[in-house]
Amino acid sequence: QIARDNHFDFKGDFRLNDNSNLSVTYNRGRPYRLTPRINVNGANDQTLDTWSDRFTVSFVTGGSAWTSESRVGYNRNNIERMDGIFTILDPVNPNEEAIYGRRLGRLNPNSLGWSTAGGEVVELTGPTMTYAQKFSLTRSQHSLKFGGQLTTHCCQRVNAENVVWQYSSLSDCLSNIPSNINASFGNGAFEANMQEFGFFVQDDWRV
Repeated sequence: QIARDNHFDFKGDFRLNDNSNLSVTYNRGRPYRLTPRINVNGANDQTLDTWSDRFTVSFVTGGSAWTSESRVGYNRNNIERMDGIFTILDPVNPNEEAIYGRRLGRLNPNSLGWSTAGGEVVELTGPTMTYAQKFSLTRSQHSLKFGGQLTTHCCQRVNAENVVWQYSSLSDCLSNIPSNINASFGNGAFEANMQEFGFFVQDDWRV
């Protein structure tokens, strides 16, 4: 197995004036992993690619009796896992105009105890954004705090597999008479979005 990661981190705190401070954080990662599969002569090696980015900005300001904190966050973790067999198209009818095209199938004779290699692709993509705001206010015996947060999630998940052809016997396999055919198209091409919103108010009262 071969694995590597190109990682980078940055964090900075900037004092804008006597009452304001700005903080910036960025984390970047590009993990990669190759898992060889020697049983099919390297044709079905599995690769895992990850694109990770995390970025936050926080701004704090205030006065003698109040404080404001604003925060924006961006988080992306895109993952793609690919089996080598899945990249092989049917040379007779590749159907390249389709999303994945016509792929090399998997032969699985149930009674013979062996099967050819199968493959799939798994993709998880989409960033998460967060916007948060908080205020603190002191008045007499009361310490008020209130704020809200909006979080948005996006976008896609894909999990398609090669077609599996099952045969009950060797003669059926040689005659191409399958007993079962399993075609897994995954979730199809789609994009999903979700928003979350929260709000709070609290008061610390000193009697």
